[in-house]
Amino acid sequence: MPTRSPSATQIRALTAAGGSLLLALLLWGWVFRFGNDPAGEEAGAFWLRLILVWGLLALVSLLLMGSDRGRLFAFERRHLGLGIFSALLLYGLARLGWSALQVLFPDVPDPLTWALPPTSHDDGTGARPLWPVLPLLLGVAPAEEIYWRGFLQRVLVRQIGPVSGLFLGAGFYALAALWLGLPAALAAFVVGLVWGWIFLMERSLVPVMISHALWSVLVWITPWP
Repeated sequence: MPTRSPSATQIRALTAAGGSLLLALLLWGWVFRFGNDPAGEEAGAFWLRLILVWGLLALVSLLLMGSDRGRLFAFERRHLGLGIFSALLLYGLARLGWSALQVLFPDVPDPLTWALPPTSHDDGTGARPLWPVLPLLLGVAPAEEIYWRGFLQRVLVRQIGPVSGLFLGAGFYALAALWLGLPAALAAFVVGLVWGWIFLMERSLVPVMISHALWSVLVWITPWP
């Protein structure tokens, strides 16, 4: 059976997705690695750079969504419960996974300690400051979902199918998280699959934005011995 050649529309869509992914990987590297000395960086500068990066990617994604923007932010009452439940479930899985990883590799570093400036990570007593909760809730987490699920996964699903698009989207999300180390990349693949599946089923970014925001806050405010 002859194979069908991709159409010009498919080529344009996948080219846009690939270009945006390359930009996301480079910007994520700029946030966490390129020219970044975590030991000497102020917390405010780090968080400002993080917000600027994801604000830019979210803005580009929204512009490329076109007429689909309104539908992607549709809210149903069940979205709140779904977002909270999935965040708690993923947080529990993250704790179990981290405990298992520490048993296998006792010296594995906490990804937050390894990647973030000390001044943004703790106050010298091991307790993390609470002020980053606001940018996580209202900025970084929603912006990440606008790009990873609302734009990139949606393009992949449309062009290569729901299952392939879901797994490839989660794989790309994990690839970006490699800047924070392998444990973070493994966690990103799992949460990316769950958030991607929710988005696939609900066709709305609202539940995954709620889930991602709450999960990020839980990960931030709790210690990871």
